[in-house]
Amino acid sequence: MSPLRPADEPKHKGRAVLLALFFGFAAWSYTYKADAKKFWIAVCLNLLAAGALLLVFKSLLSGFSEWLDSVSSPDGSLDGPGAIIADNWWQVLAVGLTLLGLWLWPVIDIMRRPANWYEAYGVGKS
Repeated sequence: MSPLRPADEPKHKGRAVLLALFFGFAAWSYTYKADAKKFWIAVCLNLLAAGALLLVFKSLLSGFSEWLDSVSSPDGSLDGPGAIIADNWWQVLAVGLTLLGLWLWPVIDIMRRPANWYEAYGVGKS
């Protein structure tokens, strides 16, 4: 327990919404006792999405390096950066939608709770 904040200080929905908008799933640490399960599920899913994002970037970068090599040779068959993204569009879309969903999940979850839930959170508990 932090000596700087009383244990029974109520939480505020506005703060929780701002935390969710700016920090995504980390906002669930504001009400960790009630949201610990969601927090850790989101941590795991974000780590998986970050790994997938690295794989997509690796694929895109290898395609760009092949394109740069083909530009220097007159018989290059690649059409340019647009062709590389067009070949990998589904990967970019899948990872992008996953990350968007992982950001929206806590925002929607927090906005659906009534303000009095936050005011009552932690009050009278030690």
